[in-house]
Amino acid sequence: NNNNNNNITKNDENKKRESKLKSLLPTYLASVTKIRMIVLAQSRSIWYLLPRSIYKAFSPMYREEERTMGPIREFARLTCESAKEGSPLALLSRRSSHSSSPESSSSSSTT
Repeated sequence: NNNNNNNITKNDENKKRESKLKSLLPTYLASVTKIRMIVLAQSRSIWYLLPRSIYKAFSPMYREEERTMGPIREFARLTCESAKEGSPLALLSRRSSHSSSPESSSSSSTT
């Protein structure tokens, strides 16, 4: 019975994530388009030639970049959390390079 309750709770969590992903999708797509424009503009500006710390401290483009990255990061986080067990995305999201949770180094390959 406890296992059944865990499955119901997991299903509810997955449905909430899927619903949030669907509602976040238009914002995510707009943000991806905007970040591409920011990167293009940055590469053609004086900020590209200056140290990153100067860019962060003084560029309004950096602040816009950070605001734009919020929905992209959230969408990526929710997508990884919603990945089906055993899928390539689920395996990738468990690697230490792609996860905030520690992973044993024995399960990640060094190629």
